[in-house]
Amino acid sequence: VEPPTVLEVTPLIPADAIPQLRELAQAIVDNAAAGDLVTYTEADRRFHLAILEYSRNPRLVSLVSDLRSHTRLYGLAGMADRGTLAASAAEHLELVGLIADRDGRAAGNLMQRHIGRVRAEWAKHPA
Repeated sequence: VEPPTVLEVTPLIPADAIPQLRELAQAIVDNAAAGDLVTYTEADRRFHLAILEYSRNPRLVSLVSDLRSHTRLYGLAGMADRGTLAASAAEHLELVGLIADRDGRAAGNLMQRHIGRVRAEWAKHPA
């Protein structure tokens, strides 16, 4: 659900929203590095939902929010222990850069790879 939405909303996100998205992405990176999974999860949730809000589809945002609330802590401790959480967190900063560049196709592709990598990581190493 997120990758095609990111592709569509990238040109709709105003330039003055980029610093806030970058701040949220940096919070994700910082909390991953600190091993603060609770704060990481909240920053990650806020980041993803902030982007999806530009779809102007409250049902989509609510659905994704609900799904994330049921799955987000699953597997994060293992990713942090293996050192893969930091690399995953850094992808959020890369995504903001693509949004700032108005490259919707690359942003959607990155979101698809990001979600796919995290899901694959969790599947290989269940909590």
